[in-house]
Amino acid sequence: MKAIVASGKRKTAVARATVTKGRGLVRINSVPVEMYPFELGRLKILEPLKLAGRKVDSIDIDVNVQGGGVMGQADAAVRRSPAGLSNSLTITTSRRCSESTTAR
Repeated sequence: MKAIVASGKRKTAVARATVTKGRGLVRINSVPVEMYPFELGRLKILEPLKLAGRKVDSIDIDVNVQGGGVMGQADAAVRRSPAGLSNSLTITTSRRCSESTTAR
């Protein structure tokens, strides 16, 4: 799987998310999301990942966020993580579908 890069902004915060195949790690500015110092921001960032379910366990998401305040950064990360996540899940699903149709 190639690395999928998505970027976006919220107010003055700019987020760049990179989605790669991995072990389900999520990092915000090279810090694991579990150690993100602001609880409300952490919950906001993890929300789309909870909705994706177990599919997230096989990919790593690295988000670099600059500028803005705490919630602006969290919102910018939330806007980009699902874009990269949906792209990676679509690619993975389409590969599985094409493999299953060729196996018939």
